[in-house]
Amino acid sequence: MDKQLYFVVLPLTIMVLVAQFAYMPAWVSLIWLIMLLVIVWRYFYAALKPISKLFLVALVCTALGLIYLSFKTFLGVEAGVALLTTCLYAKCIESKSTRDLLVVFNFGLFVCASLFLHSQSALMLIGVLVGLIFCLIGLYRIQIHGFIETNSTRSSIKHDVILTIRTILIATPFFLILFVFFPRFPPLWHVPLTSHQGMTGMSDQMSPGDIAELSQSTALAFRIMGDLTQLPIQQQRYWRAMVLDQYDGAVWTSHAVNQLPIRNEIFPHQVVRYQYLSALPNQSWIMGLDQSGVRDPNYQ
Repeated sequence: MDKQLYFVVLPLTIMVLVAQFAYMPAWVSLIWLIMLLVIVWRYFYAALKPISKLFLVALVCTALGLIYLSFKTFLGVEAGVALLTTCLYAKCIESKSTRDLLVVFNFGLFVCASLFLHSQSALMLIGVLVGLIFCLIGLYRIQIHGFIETNSTRSSIKHDVILTIRTILIATPFFLILFVFFPRFPPLWHVPLTSHQGMTGMSDQMSPGDIAELSQSTALAFRIMGDLTQLPIQQQRYWRAMVLDQYDGAVWTSHAVNQLPIRNEIFPHQVVRYQYLSALPNQSWIMGLDQSGVRDPNYQ
């Protein structure tokens, strides 16, 4: 296997590890780091020698075991992306031919896209773009491998990066046109996102499994605007959301009677006016202090 092709695998695998470091348990990242070190060792010292199958199986089984211990499943966003990443590293380690690397780079494109399931932040976008560039460089080098020979792997990487970025820039306008004008059909399958599962105050229904996995979220829930000095003392600021008082054998929900308009008896000397701003734009209910009433008749 040519080191010119295998050299492109290194930045791809490093990017995948770094991009997921903040989203994966430490022991899962550690086993991936060990697999990455094996990939680096193969490039510098044994690129033409196959890795022992027993050693590779032990690494993969250890990684799968740690993933299952961490997430109790192989399904879902976090566990699914971790499983894909493990398969990518294992394929990089056992690659022995150009055909194997062709699978690596195509599979790497899929793994890079799956990273957006963790986050859509600017840093993640940069990381995914880096992975995209090196996957395309690898595919480009496979196409020209039999026609162009060069003695310096590192000297040609600059040329390949420039050529790949230029190709992406040329393709971007056509991609935008297709994105805007091409009809989008509903997906044939979906990934069960769990970003808000088991977090307090984030759902209007709850199952016993969710209660068992309940976690306190530090994310912003809402803002209160007004004269905060008129609010009760800190110990009495209980913000009530809803009562889940109806159980169907599987899920707790709020009974329909709780949604009916009610008359709020608020004494003049207890009136504290404030405005409520939810952090979730699509949330259809609000939290309020105990015995709070609403001034807008559109709310109930």
